[in-house]
Amino acid sequence: MTLLFTSVLILRQFFRALHSFRAPAYQALYSLVAIFICLALGYLTCAFFSILPASLYGMCYLALGLHFNWLDAQRIGQTVSFILKHIGVCFVPAGVGIMNYFGLLKASGWQLLLFTIVSTLALMVLVGWSYQRVTQKPTPKVTKKATQLSTEQTPHD
Repeated sequence: MTLLFTSVLILRQFFRALHSFRAPAYQALYSLVAIFICLALGYLTCAFFSILPASLYGMCYLALGLHFNWLDAQRIGQTVSFILKHIGVCFVPAGVGIMNYFGLLKASGWQLLLFTIVSTLALMVLVGWSYQRVTQKPTPKVTKKATQLSTEQTPHD
């Protein structure tokens, strides 16, 4: 725990030193270093608690850093906007892989499509049902004695 606290303090000083530079190259460096450090912390966390993928832990650390103003959101925002603008490049390998195995996809494509539709509908029903169960207010239980009291209090014609 002390090691984690010390590393957070060191990283904070590092980011303060980088914060003094305003050139675009330093802003990009600041953003990339912040993202990679959060990802590294995510991998470290995943080594001890492997419930979620390391990248999700890293995103949680990035969100915490932005929430508590440990990281400058404007400087990170510019680099993230640039990365998101060019994210289509990340999908090129997947598209090439689909083209390489098009025969396999053609042979069993209808099964994949059916499975995708059925699993999506099942997930939507499960999430909707779970949401209703969680948000539903509990109804008070009516006992036999309470119904007798309520019938005695109502006037009969």
